Amino acid sequence: MTMAAHAADTAITVLLVDDERTLREPLVDYLVGQGFVVLEAESAAAARSILREKKADLALVDIMMPGEDGLSLTRHLIETQNLPTILLTAMGEATDRIVGLEIGADDYVTKPFEPRELLARVRALLRRPGVARAEEPDSGFAFAGWRLDVQERRLRDPAGRLVALSEGEHALLAAFVERPGRADDGGPGRTAPALDFMAQAEGVSYPAAPVRGLGRTTARLVARVSVTGQANYAPEAMARWRDSGGTLEVKRFTLNHGPLALDGDGTLAIDNRMRPIGAFTLRVKGFEEALDRLAGAGVIKPHPAALAKTVMKALARKQGMPGAEELKVPLSLQDGRLYVGPVALAKLPPIRWP
Repeated sequence: MTMAAHAADTAITVLLVDDERTLREPLVDYLVGQGFVVLEAESAAAARSILREKKADLALVDIMMPGEDGLSLTRHLIETQNLPTILLTAMGEATDRIVGLEIGADDYVTKPFEPRELLARVRALLRRPGVARAEEPDSGFAFAGWRLDVQERRLRDPAGRLVALSEGEHALLAAFVERPGRADDGGPGRTAPALDFMAQAEGVSYPAAPVRGLGRTTARLVARVSVTGQANYAPEAMARWRDSGGTLEVKRFTLNHGPLALDGDGTLAIDNRMRPIGAFTLRVKGFEEALDRLAGAGVIKPHPAALAKTVMKALARKQGMPGAEELKVPLSLQDGRLYVGPVALAKLPPIRWP
């Protein structure tokens, strides 16, 4: 069965493979509502049949299915089409998640999950270098022959030529096209940018280590962040921001602290219990020493630390650089926990909203 979104020809096409109709159909509706084209399959056999006639940009694959399982299908998708893949897994399938990463899956999400968390992971995967994709769905506006891509910050004239924009020019033009003829918070169905900022610091020392085991000095911190939607810190306002699709887009994040060096980007939001959820793609250096220090300081338990190392090594093999000092890893926040790949490293402290 195939479902197509009401989207432009450049929309991303997602292959969704899951035998649970009660999960699959609402997820199809959600993704279509976000501007994606969705190819829907209830089994690995149905997915193979669809891909003989259609092309997908990315696959979402359930691991546990009758007949051919999701791991076998994932191996096929990667070996034959090099298709970026996110696994849909149950809570108790840690071994399967690790195997999935080893055979080439790019990321995973644990059932039950928030659709916005999955959307954040999809967008994070599409931002990775080497992942072929069309323009991000629903990010462009056309007016009088001109076209503005808000997410890519590109303006093209009626002849298709790229026109340079300063930060201020882009922000002003985006405000006009997102709220034509209005001076308020924007029309229905579209969340307007509220804040775009960058922070940078070097050589910051703390009275006590912010994370035990990693030392008291941050050598470098850079963050460039865009907040979509109108938000403030009152719980009721944050709930409205969440329900209207508000997100925090981390366009660049760099941190050098102790042995750990991170650089990447990602998307954050909040779940129905007002906890942070999101997904990041990070380039990491010094991860083995950092994990050893965190385990030694009691921040994380030895078993999750060992599992995290296993996942890191699996990712290194997939990326063709075993033993490399730098590694690309998926980092996520869900269910009040911090995950590296499929491994829950630590429980996040609760946010105390004013």
